[in-house]
Amino acid sequence: MRLPRRLFWSAARDEFDLADADDRAEVYAAVLAEGEPDDIEEYVDGVLLVAMWDTMWLPPPVRSAWQPVIDSVRGRAA
Repeated sequence: MRLPRRLFWSAARDEFDLADADDRAEVYAAVLAEGEPDDIEEYVDGVLLVAMWDTMWLPPPVRSAWQPVIDSVRGRAA
């Protein structure tokens, strides 16, 4: 898939394979950090995000903003 430059502006790369866990983590991190709600809905699968959350690198403010959502989802799954 191609990620719009407005979401992944810091590198020349714009094609990603979402079946690849490393590519998916890179896309999700960019979309969570740079995207609008519509972008998040379009590009991020919530189940996969929760599954990979603990191994993803995110800027601290982004992780802090999203951690309550992840905790809430995990609490409902328990």
